[in-house]
Formats: sequence, C-alpha cells, structure tokens
Amino acid sequence: QIGIELLSKVLKEDVAFWFKSQEVYLNKFWKYSKISIPAKPVVEQSLNYSIYQLLASAGKDIHSNIAAKGLSGEGYEGHYFWDTEVYMLPFFTLTNPEIAKNLLLFRHETLDDSKNRALEMGHKNGEESL
Repeated sequence: QIGIELLSKVLKEDVAFWFKSQEVYLNKFWKYSKISIPAKPVVEQSLNYSIYQLLASAGKDIHSNIAAKGLSGEGYEGHYFWDTEVYMLPFFTLTNPEIAKNLLLFRHETLDDSKNRALEMGHKNGEESL
C-alpha cells in the first residue's frame, strides 16, 4: 500500500521536476562533501567518485542502511554488516548529519531482530562469541 501511494505521488510530477530535485539535492551534498585537489585532478576525481559511492549506497531513512556491495552488485542479497558505521558514519557525521543519524537509528531499530537471528544461528546470548 505504501509503495502504491508513493508511486502515485511520484507520478504527479513530470521528469523535469525530478531532474531539478536531484540537481538541488546533489548541489547541497557536494557543497559539504566535495574534495578539491587542483594539483592532482585524477586523485580529486577518484576521491569524489568514492564519496559519491558512499552517498549512493547509504540508506537515507531509518528503514534502510548500506547494502554489502553497494552499487557493485546484489551478491549479498540484502544482508547488512555490522561494520557499516566504521567507514560510513565518520564521513556522514561531518558532511551530512541527517544520514549519520538515520544509519544509527536503523541499527537501533534492528538490534533486537539481529540478536534473535544470532541466537537462531547458534551464537550464545544472541551475540558473537569472543
């Protein structure tokens, strides 16, 4: 039902509206995220491409996080790994605190389910044995 409502909302606007919305969103993102290294354009391009991968891969709400393979494929079939925050959270904390907040809220919202799944998989107390 939510998907149908969302699709109906999306279809009320023309493609020019969505292109403009994306342009505004990305301009705001790059204002705080772009790395500039004029003397090393290839390095600059590589770093900014990596930054774009972070943006494209990160969940933007509390109902999603980052897929294990990001844009590179679906090989992990929707699994989430618990090291996401190690490499995602520091970047977004500095450049886009709203995404950082949502990454943490996702973890908070899924912690009990993750512990229950760990128990099902044979881990003591729902946690990895150390």
